[in-house]
Amino acid sequence: MSIILRNNPGFPCKVHWVRVGIMNSPRVPNFWRCLLLLVLGFLACKSDPAGSLNPIQGSVVAETKTGRVDFPGDMDGARQLLTQFLDPDLNKSALTQKLRPTPQDFKTVFKKSAVKSAYQGYETPWNEGKIVVRGRPGQTELMIWSATTEELQQNKGDAAAFPGGYQAVSSHFIPGLRFYRFKFLAPGEALGFAWDGLIFVNGHWVIFPKPWRVLPVNPIDKRPNSKD
Repeated sequence: MSIILRNNPGFPCKVHWVRVGIMNSPRVPNFWRCLLLLVLGFLACKSDPAGSLNPIQGSVVAETKTGRVDFPGDMDGARQLLTQFLDPDLNKSALTQKLRPTPQDFKTVFKKSAVKSAYQGYETPWNEGKIVVRGRPGQTELMIWSATTEELQQNKGDAAAFPGGYQAVSSHFIPGLRFYRFKFLAPGEALGFAWDGLIFVNGHWVIFPKPWRVLPVNPIDKRPNSKD
């Protein structure tokens, strides 16, 4: 009986070819032939448990990262991410789709009582391609502000740079989050094309623009004014 085992990265086990001379003998019952093949396969898999998982693990990692933008979850990362939108040759719609929140992201950003309203409110604009982060022609500069949930609620820090609607709906945000507002500007100009709702959660960047349009407004403040 001769047996040859070879590596094959396409198979979960390191069995590429098995040549068993005794298998061709008509004197060996089918039951014993099958049993021997099972034993050989088991031993080959057991000899390299790590290698048997590599092909599967690799595909899972690739799938979870598909379409996501891997930038640090801080101000520097936000700037790196948004600088892409200043490039006139890049597809802004495709870039924005990479910022689309997952169902889990909604649960991470909004309190349980507001998740359904937020999800339903954003679903149609995303599906119809109406959310596209972009500036106007000639706007080649970028300004960014950030504020935490608590700062937005108390109107502290850079919360004043955010539209007033944030304070009206900030009670629906999970505590401890940091939101980013940004503006594309032409050189030397103070006014520009502004966006808000950028946030880093669950290991990636997503955007929830103008949340006061999809969330119940706090009756204490019904003035969701919009800045430029």
